[in-house]
Amino acid sequence: GSYCSCLYPSVAPASPAARTPAWLADPPAPETPVLRVAVWKDGRMLRFIVRVIVNAVALAAAAWIIPGISVGSSAASQATGNDSAGTVVAYLFIGLIFGIVNAVVRPIISFLSVPITCLTLGLFAIVINAAMLLLTSWLSSYTPIGLHVDTFFWDAVLGSLIISIVSALIGWVVPDRHDR
Repeated sequence: GSYCSCLYPSVAPASPAARTPAWLADPPAPETPVLRVAVWKDGRMLRFIVRVIVNAVALAAAAWIIPGISVGSSAASQATGNDSAGTVVAYLFIGLIFGIVNAVVRPIISFLSVPITCLTLGLFAIVINAAMLLLTSWLSSYTPIGLHVDTFFWDAVLGSLIISIVSALIGWVVPDRHDR
């Protein structure tokens, strides 16, 4: 055949599959699919839950430090029958609203404000964060559990700074994205 048997008479010619490099070979057959929810499969739901908890802790820190920020947890306390559990549920609920606002509205506002953010060397991002906090406050006013922010500058801006710092610190300890 095409194999030089005169040089190596005892060696049989290799099969075509054995001569094909591994990077050119056909990929292995996929495993049998397992019925799973797609968001749990790659960890998106777990990252979302962690993000809500981080938002809740950051909002609690801001409400604890700044007297003009408060979360009304009386409805959650009545629903759970326990003041402590009601407070935790209230902060988790507000953290959920805050996360949705930051995921949906903030990218649009950030994109539209790129020129002024560049002119202010990024300081306008603090104003955007404060606006997202006020938007969360406004949206939660239509729910039984409400976030209350008294004034824009002293409460919303300083609150957004505290939320950013606490979120960054917790993000270093508990990263919300897995290494790929």
